Amino acid sequence: FSPENIKAGKAAPADLLEYWHNEFAKLNKEVAPEFKLEPMQDTASHKQWKLICNNFGGTKTYAAITIPKNVKGKLPMIFTVPPAGNYGYGFWKSSDAIHVTITVFDRLFAKQSDYLSFNSPVWYFYKGAEKRNTYYYYKSILGMMRVMDYAMTEIKEWDGKHLAAVGRSQGGGSAFIMAALNQKIQCVSADVPALCDHNARLANRRPGWPQLLDAKTTAANFAEDAQYFDAANFASFIKCPAVVSVGFYHTMCE
Repeated sequence: FSPENIKAGKAAPADLLEYWHNEFAKLNKEVAPEFKLEPMQDTASHKQWKLICNNFGGTKTYAAITIPKNVKGKLPMIFTVPPAGNYGYGFWKSSDAIHVTITVFDRLFAKQSDYLSFNSPVWYFYKGAEKRNTYYYYKSILGMMRVMDYAMTEIKEWDGKHLAAVGRSQGGGSAFIMAALNQKIQCVSADVPALCDHNARLANRRPGWPQLLDAKTTAANFAEDAQYFDAANFASFIKCPAVVSVGFYHTMCE
């Protein structure tokens, strides 16, 4: 393998970051930020909250916040998006850092059967793949941006400096997206990042999960708009140190 010679199937849009920051400004103008912070059951080691904020179309974005107990001084903060299929509301924890786990979903699922019903007949990662503002991840990405803004402003235990974006699979691709859109993030850890190189077929390669442009439900003209959701494109704008693990024999994400 010669990973340094791997080229994207299609070049990143010149206005990638500008597009998303403009859409975020549009969200804040048309849907004034509203946040609801609900205390959840503490554990022996952590305080826990559920965060709910509004999004386009009357939908919501959900996040879980955990803060270690009995830690002196201010703390670093980690942003995480769960891997695909993680339908529950996970309170991910770090022993010495604030952890903000942001879901991609616009609802919570009480049980797995609800999640499976939501994904029938089309999995969420293919829903609305017709144009940019109807694709499922459109509101997910804007929700990530809104939650990050809230956390950096309102979580008083944060030290005001140290930020990380961490994730695996869907979460790994999302870590690239968050770090590109939030230049205050200082380090990235992405394990087998998904959502990458949607147009890889143009370079005679198999695209990463979810093979978006291979899906029968994806519009034939979505290839250009797909570039605005391609985590590999966001990765090219990351300026902080990153640790990325890949599986060269991995047939799902890479």
